[in-house]
Amino acid sequence: MILSRICTIDEVDQVIKDFLPYIKEGTLIQLTGDLGSGKTYFVQRLAKFLNINGPIKSPTFTIVKSYPFKLNDFQGVLHHMDAYRLEDSDDFALFEDVFNNENGISIVEWPIFVKDEIDQSSLSTIHVKINYTDDMDERQYIIE
Repeated sequence: MILSRICTIDEVDQVIKDFLPYIKEGTLIQLTGDLGSGKTYFVQRLAKFLNINGPIKSPTFTIVKSYPFKLNDFQGVLHHMDAYRLEDSDDFALFEDVFNNENGISIVEWPIFVKDEIDQSSLSTIHVKINYTDDMDERQYIIE
């Protein structure tokens, strides 16, 4: 496990700062959590640290959105995928860039729906789990 922390929405940036050293070229981040737990918010805050300008919106209907980024000497493309609507799909060839992004970072929300593609990917995988806590203003972040 890299880290586990319970925090408010205002403290998510610190979670990401602690997490950044573990992200390298060819990283695939599996992002899980219940609806409304803050998965897309996590991506938005991470994008800030990757020097991505402009709004980061949920790719629920477009499935994938891609953003060029630069972090120190590391530059590439961040692919942000929301696989929620792919549960019954088998047309993953359209998303090959997400699972073969060796020079960038790929983030997949709802990775359970593309498990076979993730298992076949050669990318280094990190799991980020966002859980509700008893305090509705806090979330538990587990990164492994």
